[in-house]
Amino acid sequence: MSQRGIKKILVVDDESSLTKFLHLVLTKDGYEVATAKDGREGLRVFESIKPDLVITDMVMPDMEGIEFTRSLVKKAKSLPVIVMSGNAIGTKFLNTTCILGARATLQKPFTIRELKESITGVENSR
Repeated sequence: MSQRGIKKILVVDDESSLTKFLHLVLTKDGYEVATAKDGREGLRVFESIKPDLVITDMVMPDMEGIEFTRSLVKKAKSLPVIVMSGNAIGTKFLNTTCILGARATLQKPFTIRELKESITGVENSR
């Protein structure tokens, strides 16, 4: 693992296959990764592990990505958040999350390279 500021990542998405895949890819790259299935669970996990980065979906049950992002930014203004969406409605609101404090967005489907470039970009902007 290289000398980097981001060590712990929280991935929040209601698609378990995607969270499992991202967990695999990111742990293979040397990150500690925790997952949550929605925004409410994501807030609980955030409080317990204090991640260096959060990657969250836009459209989820119980607590949407916009509300989740706003809650995170209120708790930790400097926390980098990457918001992703593949849902047509969610994709329209990706830029809104940047206004609320997200540092980057990813449109699903995305490549591993795009994911890693987003993480690197967020890390370099810290």
